[in-house]
Amino acid sequence: MIDDTPLIDMQRLAEMRDDFGAEILPELHALFVSEAAVLVERIGAEDGADLVPLVHTLKGSAQTMGMARLVLVCKQAETALHEGRKTDPAMIAHLVEQSADAFAGECGCQIRNSDKIGSAVMSR
Repeated sequence: MIDDTPLIDMQRLAEMRDDFGAEILPELHALFVSEAAVLVERIGAEDGADLVPLVHTLKGSAQTMGMARLVLVCKQAETALHEGRKTDPAMIAHLVEQSADAFAGECGCQIRNSDKIGSAVMSR
């Protein structure tokens, strides 16, 4: 179940700290927010099969960042799209924001506009 999945995989976050150093996490967060904002905007503007590569890219970025719940939702969205069903761009945008904020909170990053990630999608 989606709600049972943590926003952040703490083991992955610990691996990132060990592999890259805690001081690089704010920069990785900023890069994720920047990339995710573009993807979320495009996800809100596209439909059908055109969404699959966008959702797949978002899933990969979320996996790298340890955003477990977002990864699960992206996997489910990919499956739905492959089966010809629709997905909810506003829900994905909201979860991207939540995930970015949770990551920032866990690593002490300054939140940089993550609350604006889905504004273009959610206002449609």
